[in-house]
Order: sequence, then C-alpha cells, then structure tokens
Amino acid sequence: MTANPPQDQDEYREASIVAIRQATEILDRDRDLALLLLREAPTVDSELEDKVSSVYSALVTIARSFLDRAIKEGFARPCNTELVSEAIVGIGAWMANAWWAGRLPDFSKDQVIEQLVDFAFFGIGSANNS
Repeated sequence: MTANPPQDQDEYREASIVAIRQATEILDRDRDLALLLLREAPTVDSELEDKVSSVYSALVTIARSFLDRAIKEGFARPCNTELVSEAIVGIGAWMANAWWAGRLPDFSKDQVIEQLVDFAFFGIGSANNS
C-alpha cells in the first residue's frame, strides 16, 4: 500500500484485505510458532517481551500512518488515530490467536479477514448510516 497508495475507501479496503492475506500466508507456514509468539513470548523474558512489543508498535505505527492518510484524504472519519490503531492491532492479534487455535472452525480465513476489515472500516453502526 505504500508503493501504490489507495485513492478511495474501496481501494483502501481491498488493499487492507490483500495485505492481511499476505501476512497470514507467511504466518500460516508455521502456525505453532505464531501461536507461541502470540501467547508465550512476553512471559519468557524481558528481552523477548521487548521484541514482541516492538513488533506490535511497528504494526500500530503502520496502521496509524494509513489511517491518518485516509482521514486526510476524506475517506475515513476523524478519530484519535493513536487509540484506534492500537485497537485495530489488538483485535487483529486476538483474532489471529483465535484462528490459529482453532476456535473459529465455522469460518474460512478469508471470511475472518473480510469481516475484521469491514468492522475496522464500518464499525457496528446501522447499514443506513453513512
């Protein structure tokens, strides 16, 4: 998305789905390691906790930069991008944990990704609200 920034909300949504799919393809190659890092890494020692924290911070920074741009371009509502970016990354991590742990057996990976992206873009408001 950095090389070819989305020009509207639809492009932004689709680029988000593609980026998340690509990341999950990489992480799916070693699901056990991904689960270990999500669940246990912060408890191993402070050095590993700091490394995991820096990964989350980097993801929040990326999410915030795209959210700031979307707001500036007028295809996202104004919000506190620091808080919302933290929430987006936290929800993503929680749902990744649920997916890899097998707690979402009735849903495909694509369904999970698309529903989470739609939640990030549209919230839980009425379909009649714009």
